[in-house]
Amino acid sequence: MKINNFFESGASYLDNEVMELSNDKFALVTCHRRENILNEESFKEITSLLNSIDDINVIFPIGYKTQAILK
Repeated sequence: MKINNFFESGASYLDNEVMELSNDKFALVTCHRRENILNEESFKEITSLLNSIDDINVIFPIGYKTQAILK
């Protein structure tokens, strides 16, 4: 899974990424329910599913807690 860290890259990087996506197919995915991110098995299933998607760009904005779990 390619992870771009928008928190460290700044808003200008995010603006460029959004402009590039405007011409492409993409999916916006959120995962913030405690039941999903704190349950290791559930979270692994979700990330495995996201990793299997290779025909469209997946935008997955994550909060700090989810970011810490991914590291």
